[in-house]
Amino acid sequence: MKFDLDTWQPEFPAYLAIETDRADCPIFDIWVRSERTIPTSAFRMKDYRVNAGRIDVGGSSDVSLEMEDAGEDILAVESGSPEVQVEMLGQHVDSKVRKVSVRITPKSPREGLLYATLKLYGREKEQPLTMFASVRPKGAAGCIGCNPVQGPPAKAPPAPTPVTPSAPAPAPAAP
Repeated sequence: MKFDLDTWQPEFPAYLAIETDRADCPIFDIWVRSERTIPTSAFRMKDYRVNAGRIDVGGSSDVSLEMEDAGEDILAVESGSPEVQVEMLGQHVDSKVRKVSVRITPKSPREGLLYATLKLYGREKEQPLTMFASVRPKGAAGCIGCNPVQGPPAKAPPAPTPVTPSAPAPAPAAP
């Protein structure tokens, strides 16, 4: 894909979230690399984005956020969006990595892409993270905007028969 990011106003997002029709990967992201999208680093995180996957309408998703900075307790999490509720379920240190369990719950029954920020709070630091998810009705297959699969792809048409050059047409006879 090719985009002119200078035309995005007021500013382009740090990640493009792409919804798929695959059950094993309902949503993935592409980091838009730019000096303006480099994540701030208050804590040394394994990742500065949160993929909550597919969430059923009315449901929630539990995710684990991994911090390489195991020494600092996380005191709270906060949603940066009125559309999302976040709740810290707990945390533990496992071989020098702090794992913070968080529950992400969309507040509205709207389906589609959920793209928001959340923050982790320590004693003196706070870490913003970008979060995204695909919200769909329970049991829904595919994705919004995906064409449903209609069976195996059609066979390609046969290759055209090569045209061999022929001799020029004879000149018309003189009257």
